[in-house]
Amino acid sequence: MRWKASMDSPRSYISGVFYVAILLLISLYTKKHFVCPSLPINIRYPGHVNFHQAYQVYRENKSNFDTNTQMWQSDSTLLLDEINLCEANSSPELIILVKTTYEKRTLREQIRRSWGSPRCFAGNNMTAQVLFVLGKVRTWCPGLTSRYQELLLEEHTKHRDLLQFGFLDTYRNTTHKHAAALNYITKRCPDSHFVALFDDDFLVNPVGVVRTLRGVSVLHYPIFFGGYTHDSEPVIRNPENKWFIPHDVYPFEVVPRIAAGGSVLMSMPVAKLLAFGLHLIPYIPVDDTAMALVLLNFGISPTDLPEVYPTNELNGFDAEQLKHFISMHGFGKVQSQEHAWKKLVHACGDTN
Repeated sequence: MRWKASMDSPRSYISGVFYVAILLLISLYTKKHFVCPSLPINIRYPGHVNFHQAYQVYRENKSNFDTNTQMWQSDSTLLLDEINLCEANSSPELIILVKTTYEKRTLREQIRRSWGSPRCFAGNNMTAQVLFVLGKVRTWCPGLTSRYQELLLEEHTKHRDLLQFGFLDTYRNTTHKHAAALNYITKRCPDSHFVALFDDDFLVNPVGVVRTLRGVSVLHYPIFFGGYTHDSEPVIRNPENKWFIPHDVYPFEVVPRIAAGGSVLMSMPVAKLLAFGLHLIPYIPVDDTAMALVLLNFGISPTDLPEVYPTNELNGFDAEQLKHFISMHGFGKVQSQEHAWKKLVHACGDTN
């Protein structure tokens, strides 16, 4: 009744009409000047091939596969000796690929002493093999380049855990690193159950990794791909930004749902799809965007894993969080990895 009385006033009525008119004008202006980014609705992008059909042909008879559908090739040439891996039906359940660069030898040593030790995963009842993935050494000085390569050979001779491929080790070649490593692993260890991808500046908790992988259901396993997810992130078009994506290789203004590439867990079936599908899209130098586009073509959506932390929050963790997180970013220095690892008293399953 108060509403009816107020509307009966001519002045109130005119004010109401004026208010609605203003809102309408604002709406029209907004629609004209602010357009929502177009979503990549067409899951067939780039549209020259059906990913499912192409993969089926490839699986049934590789010689019949039309390589003309591939838009680029990764350099899978190994610069160091082959690794004795997955021989005589002895495939580990989990293959862990750690993306690194040639100059980070001391950081790799710390990882080997801590979460990268197969003993830690065996202590949690999962067999695992950790491999470090890197590209060709490039420095300003030929003599320094040769010295770095000598040190890598020495390191590999001792540990037998380096996968060094023939592309230059630069940030814009990270997708090459993913493609070459996944191609190598899926062919050498097709019977392993899972693959993990980590950047070397992540602290990894074997307890959390194993718990997560053991929790993957039979139905979810063929499409399992998980990490710290983002939805509809805008594409960066600034050429000076390291995440720059040219318009001619990806015309949309947002990327599909992604799992940040620094810490990803996946089933072996998905690893095989990625190893195959990454070459069916234009070369996208941002690795997680490239993987997201391939998954979209296969109808797979990344699973959000809240136990993957994009920033260093370890100091605020209680005992239960310390025991069950999967991975955490922000540990690119040897001292920080070493100090943090001492807090993970249950990481190797010794006292579980």
